[in-house]
This record gives sequence, structure tokens and C-alpha cells, in this order.
Amino acid sequence: MSGWRPNARDEERMLRALCREGSPAGMRKLLKDLLSAAEYRALERRWAIFELLEEGETQRKTAEAIGGSLCSVTRGARIRREGRSAAIEALRALSD
Repeated sequence: MSGWRPNARDEERMLRALCREGSPAGMRKLLKDLLSAAEYRALERRWAIFELLEEGETQRKTAEAIGGSLCSVTRGARIRREGRSAAIEALRALSD
């Protein structure tokens, strides 16, 4: 078992690198280097949950649309309802 542990410096450097990427194509490439195919699809699915709920879709219909569980959608709905979600703010900024 590895002795590596995440630390604040490593996280800060990773986040700075992600922030530097200025285009969707570049971010796609960077994320596909960092994430497995399954992790990338999970990220896309999570984003789709937020988008569908923002559009007014029901939780049940959202779960059907993404081929996921109602539990995953309920988590997304709770985050959205709490009103302090950076992801929801980013999604709404795309509509401005």
C-alpha cells in the first residue's frame, strides 16, 4: 500500500492547472487525462442532472433520462435546493 497522502499544496497546484485551461476542448483533454472513462461519464451525468432539474424536469424523469438512480438525482436536487452550489451558479452563468 502506498504512503502517498493528498496535501493542500498538491491540491492547490492541481486546481491552478485546471483553472488555466481556457477552452472546452482543452479542458476535455485535461479531464480525460485525469479521469477514467467511467469517472468522466459520471461527471457528465452529474452535470446533466443539474441541467435537467434547472430546466424544471422532475426527479423521476431526470433519473430516467440519465439512466441513473433516483438517489443520485435526489442528491443533485438537494444540492440545488440548498442554494449555495458552485455548479448551479456556473450552470446559470451559461444562460446569462
